[in-house]
Amino acid sequence: MTWGNVGAGIPHYTGDLGELERATTELARLGRAIDRDGTQVHATFQGIQEYYDAPEAPELLSSTEPVRDMGALVGEAFDRLGSLLAEYTSTTRVLDDRLTVLRERAARLPSTGDFVTVAATGGPSEHDLVAEEVAATVAEYRRAEQYTVDRVRGLLDLRGPAHAEHRAAMGAAHRFLELADQRYLTPAEIAELDAILEAHSGDAAFALYTMDRLGVEGLLDLAARVEIPGERDHHRSPMGPTLTDSTRAGLGDILAVATRVPPHLRDVPPEDPRFITWLASPAGRRWERWTLGVQLRGGRTETAPSPYSFAGDQPTGRYGYHDVLALMEKARQPFGAQFMDSVVGDIVSREQRDSTFRPAGMPPSDRSLLDVALGISAKNPAAAAMILDPERGNTLDYALMRAGVLAAAEGAYGGAPSADRNTGLARAMEAAATGLPSGLDIPEYAPPPNETNARVAQHLVNHTLNETLPKTLTPTVANVAALYIGDINHAMIGAEVPQFEHGLDLDRASSEHLLRVLSKDPAGADVLLNAQLVYVGVTAEYFASDHTGISPEYRTEAFNNAAESGGRVAGIIASEKAEHAFQEISKPDAENMKRFTQHLLTGVSDATIGQIPGFGTASANEMIKINDALWKDHEAQTGKDAATAARSIENITRESIKVAYANTGTTIYESATNDARIDQGATKSRAQSGFDAARRSNEYWNYR
Repeated sequence: MTWGNVGAGIPHYTGDLGELERATTELARLGRAIDRDGTQVHATFQGIQEYYDAPEAPELLSSTEPVRDMGALVGEAFDRLGSLLAEYTSTTRVLDDRLTVLRERAARLPSTGDFVTVAATGGPSEHDLVAEEVAATVAEYRRAEQYTVDRVRGLLDLRGPAHAEHRAAMGAAHRFLELADQRYLTPAEIAELDAILEAHSGDAAFALYTMDRLGVEGLLDLAARVEIPGERDHHRSPMGPTLTDSTRAGLGDILAVATRVPPHLRDVPPEDPRFITWLASPAGRRWERWTLGVQLRGGRTETAPSPYSFAGDQPTGRYGYHDVLALMEKARQPFGAQFMDSVVGDIVSREQRDSTFRPAGMPPSDRSLLDVALGISAKNPAAAAMILDPERGNTLDYALMRAGVLAAAEGAYGGAPSADRNTGLARAMEAAATGLPSGLDIPEYAPPPNETNARVAQHLVNHTLNETLPKTLTPTVANVAALYIGDINHAMIGAEVPQFEHGLDLDRASSEHLLRVLSKDPAGADVLLNAQLVYVGVTAEYFASDHTGISPEYRTEAFNNAAESGGRVAGIIASEKAEHAFQEISKPDAENMKRFTQHLLTGVSDATIGQIPGFGTASANEMIKINDALWKDHEAQTGKDAATAARSIENITRESIKVAYANTGTTIYESATNDARIDQGATKSRAQSGFDAARRSNEYWNYR
């Protein structure tokens, strides 16, 4: 594993990756052979049980269990070693190809430096950019190499903690499979299954070993046999998970963990050459076998009526996907992106080919199979983004079209369109467009949206602007727009404000139109307005930092420009909210607040301006104060007429946005030489100017 320097001093890998790949394949083959031989020795020895009846028979027959267990242990270790080396080989090849491209770029550069770039932009030269990319690529290789070395050492340390955990998992797997072989399970045995799954279902070795033995059909068959009659009636919490629910969730976790791919392929689409190459490896072939197994079971027509049907009902369309998705929906672990992409793609394909497949709903809410699958994918933002990426296909447009048709059909029969029927689509849209998981706790660090997230968000915004978005999904797009509130602020007057690297492409007219459409929905108006109030603090922190490139004497003016832009955003939202003042004014959803505020307070800090000590304190405090002020008169407003309520909404919002910018701006005023009170007055004036302009703009009257 050596590196040499060629061409412009840029290193390249000098080892033989082809030889390493051949060794990896051989290791995997040997591992399977050792595991198979150990199992065969034990099974063969058990054959004498029928002919040998003596007191010492049980002890004698169990004497080959260590052979079986050690064979499984060594075989699994070889397989894991092969997977580690395959991952290392794939990563190294990608990084070496990247260095080759950089070497070619460097060879085309003039030896004196790219002074044209420096003179024209004041930014780094092409030499500097190439050097930075080379350093980053080599550092990435070093991390991958160290990761592989550490993991291999753990495998070779037979007395280390890694092997202790592995032995415990494999011991539990053998007992688990013994229980799985029983046709009928008692409540005590189900409880034992649940305890094993609680401890080991998230372990990769446990999941792979049990899936190898059970397969997709065996896993689903076991899930069907995990049933305690009358359990729900006697459960202490009618809404809480029962022992049956918990055990099935653990079985779903096995499928989720077993169908994951190596970390370096986590976000790689299935059509990528790197993923296709991995499919030829033993681990890849195993993944493909289980993925195809799910699709084969899912597409099978079930002749038995649904267990949820009432006596006398005619059997309805029921498919294997009902059982597959029911198990997957209970899983606590998120499913891998490529696996979910294959499942959703198969369901969409079947819907388009088979008219009886499309209406086959999942009880109890009768959501479509596609909507359930999309909801499962939302637990993994990478999966949702891969599925809904408009550059990869039309799944998002197809799902939106289906939601629109469903809403129109419900309206035709006099009913109000139900958002519950599109719960999965809404969650998947939000996860794909924001990069935040839906249905799971948000991690402490939320990475900023990537290019794919921004592309999905832009596609949803375009549907909204073109009025092709089903109205039941308006609050979801409002949640998405709340995350990209920086792009909306920037579009208003072109002011410099903190934005993510990847965001929305908007001009002032489209931004204003977007805000007005989304704010027609009370929940959408609430989430956008609170996002703007949080963003005030983010903006103040941004201009108070040394990462903006603006000298201290000009920061107050830059902040005031941002205040005018933010005032305009708040004014647009408030004007739409006032137009619908006769409706009940509801507080913003707590989950949605958590989602976008966390992303604004962490993502903007890390992606736009770097780590700032104490970042988020001012904005978080300001959000709490302003939110309280905004809603303190809520109950009093309920009985007022529409005109009075409308004026109250606009007045409260106008004052809130002015005070927000003025209060958070104190960190910026301190760095300037002017009197802070004068600065605060100027900031309030600019914020009010922007707010009041919302009702005077051409876009407002065009929209009306």
